[in-house]
Amino acid sequence: MLELDNNYFTGQLPTEVNANNLTKLVLSNNWITGTIPPSIGSLNDMNRLSGEIPEEMANLKKLLTIDLSGNNLTGEIPSSMALCSELTLVDLSRNQLVGEVPKEITKLKSLNELNLSRKQLNGAIPREIGGINSLTVLDLSYNDLSGRRPTNGQSKFFSGRSFEGNPKLCFPRATFYPSASNSPQKTATKFVLGSLQLPSW
Repeated sequence: MLELDNNYFTGQLPTEVNANNLTKLVLSNNWITGTIPPSIGSLNDMNRLSGEIPEEMANLKKLLTIDLSGNNLTGEIPSSMALCSELTLVDLSRNQLVGEVPKEITKLKSLNELNLSRKQLNGAIPREIGGINSLTVLDLSYNDLSGRRPTNGQSKFFSGRSFEGNPKLCFPRATFYPSASNSPQKTATKFVLGSLQLPSW
């Protein structure tokens, strides 16, 4: 475990991370910039992670939680996230991410919570999202999504609040079902990388 939160570290994370047994890394509330280095993919014992995600994240087979909320992350949501098949929570809210909701994310069949709110996502919501039967919390609000709001499968259990703030999104003329959950539960222990930057070691 390495906790360096609530400091004023600046710069980027070191390019080499050699801590194969690391299960918790907290770097929140710093001024760290840049990306998590690809070597993060060698930390196979990690099961809680938050911070910017490289494609090598697919190597983290034990990962249960991804919480990158409240950062200034840019770019698209990596499709490789779908290879972390044990994920139960994905929170990428309150960032500057762009692009579409990746269809691959609907392959996460153990997912309980998906929060992609308050970003700049566009395009249609994948209809396959209704096939995630374990999903109890869905928040796609305040993006630039378009097309029809899915109502198949699990999708029909989420209220309009899960989709509000998307003026281009079309809602069917039907009564909304009660939301499966309106109060996402945060995981207490996470690998946190808030708006960050470390010194070069």
